[in-house]
Amino acid sequence: MPPRRGIGSFVARIKRINARFRTLKDHDGPLADRLRAAKDALIDAMASACPHQNMIAMRGLRRRNAPSVPAMRLCERCGHCETAPLPSGLPRRPDMSVQFLSIEDYFVRQGRALRRLGINI
Repeated sequence: MPPRRGIGSFVARIKRINARFRTLKDHDGPLADRLRAAKDALIDAMASACPHQNMIAMRGLRRRNAPSVPAMRLCERCGHCETAPLPSGLPRRPDMSVQFLSIEDYFVRQGRALRRLGINI
């Protein structure tokens, strides 16, 4: 059985890809496409390696004169994000504890988590 990789090793590899991407002159070239594909694969692998025990969530917002915001759930440890497909919200999962936040607090913590994980370029 191959050794399990921790979330930290995935984060380090994603940040190395981000650093390499920033040095490219052509951000739409074939090397940039390969780097994006490698980064997406690492993000997927990191999300599958995390058990998602604790997540933050927001209930969403329905508005008449402005676009609605769907309910979302995010694992701050690996960056796995789920969005509600229906306006009724996200289904409950018995194996996970979820902390519900206001929309503003959720977006602040989501931005911090994605930046720390290196998911945002």
